[in-house]
This record gives sequence, C-alpha cells and structure tokens, in this order.
Amino acid sequence: MANYLVDKFADILTSRDILILFKNLERSAGSLRKAAIQCGLERKTIYDWKDKGGLKLSTKKKVLRSLLNVDPEETLAYMVERSSETATELLRTYLATIYEHAMRPGTGKDDFEVLLLRFEETRGRNASTILGKFEFEVGDMMVSLKQRAFELKITYDPQPPELTTLNRLTAVMPKLVTQLRSLSPSDDVHDIAQKFNLPSSFVGSVLRPLSPVQPLFRISNDTVDTDVPRAPQPPAPYEPIKMIDTAVTFPITRSETAA
Repeated sequence: MANYLVDKFADILTSRDILILFKNLERSAGSLRKAAIQCGLERKTIYDWKDKGGLKLSTKKKVLRSLLNVDPEETLAYMVERSSETATELLRTYLATIYEHAMRPGTGKDDFEVLLLRFEETRGRNASTILGKFEFEVGDMMVSLKQRAFELKITYDPQPPELTTLNRLTAVMPKLVTQLRSLSPSDDVHDIAQKFNLPSSFVGSVLRPLSPVQPLFRISNDTVDTDVPRAPQPPAPYEPIKMIDTAVTFPITRSETAA
C-alpha cells in the first residue's frame, strides 16, 4: 500500500509539504540523523534540502515512504488535507478562467452560451466544494454573467445549489421572512429565491404559512409562478450573507416542500 501511495502522490507534494512531513518523522525518530537513516538519506542531503528548498522526486518518495511506514494515519491525514486544498484552488482557477473568457468584450453570443453552460455544469458538479469556501466569489461571477446574458438577450436562470448550511439558513431566514411578509402581487417569488440563492420550491414552502391566501400566486413543487407574465428583468445585486462555521451541511430537495 505504501509503495502505491508513494508512486501515485509523491509528485503532487511540494518541497514545503515534504519538509513539514520530515519534521514529523524527525520528532518520531528522536533526531535528524535517525530520521535521515530511516529515509535512506545522508544528513548532508537533508541540510542542502533545507537550505536550498529544492527536492528531487526520488527524495520525496523516500521521505514519504518512510512516513507512511512509521506514522501512516497522520501522514495520510496531511495528504488528504493538502489534496483537498489543491483541488479547491484548481476549481476556483478553472471557474475564474471560464468567467474571464465569457466576459471578454469580444466574446460573441454563441461562444458565451458555450462558456455559460460549461460554468453551470462545473458549478453544479462541485457544489459541495464551493459551499463555504468561495461561494461568494462564485455568486459575484454569476451576477456579472447574468448581466452579460441579459445584454446578449440570452436566458440565464442559474439553479441554486442543493446544499446549504445550517448557519447560512440561520443567517438568511430573518431577511427572507421579512421580505416575504411584505410581498405584493407585483413581486416575483422566483426573483426573491434567486436573490437569496435558494430553490424556489424552498422559498414557496416558507411563503405558505406566511400568506395562507395568495390568489395571485401559484406554488408548486417545482417553482413559484404568478398569473402576471414575467418581463425580462436585469439581475438583482448579489447580497452575500456573512456566515460563521459552515462545517455542517444538509441537502435541500424538492421533496421537502408540500404538494
């Protein structure tokens, strides 16, 4: 198992990662000399590496193999954390690249639609990674993309994420309830759902007990519509909601709303 992990993951660890891991090995072994012996390295190699910072892949493999044999649990925990950070940064960079290409002045309608679809597909597949890490950055991108789509006469109706956090709901519910209590027939519940980045079905379920008699609104399990035809509207400004701990998540699904 150690050899498999070394061959597969040693090259994604940076020199800084290896230095941190080697310090763990040094503490476990009791001295730098003993840690170097366990890795099959000369002390001079360790000193040079600490001074210069550069590491050969073969050195990375030796250190990682020794650590996986001596302290596999802590080493794997560190590797998982680093892999998660790397994947998050790659995802952020990828979405930002799509966004930048879509927002270029020379991007035509057809190319914009392709990029918009790619952005939404990527956002949907990686909702759990985005949540609580850089969701406000993505929200700002979506507002600009929606404005650009409006200018190009393209329908862009982004779906809210199916994951949210208890802390986010705690923060958003007072504002949502306040706005729904003051709802008028000319207001569009669908736009309110987008403003708070929540599913329309969820907002509709909150609206029901607040407004038991709403003749102008039809609330279904899929969306909330009005009898008044909707005219194209420019996007509402994005209002990020400050959150505290976002570790606990739960899914919001359509089945949670009453028929």
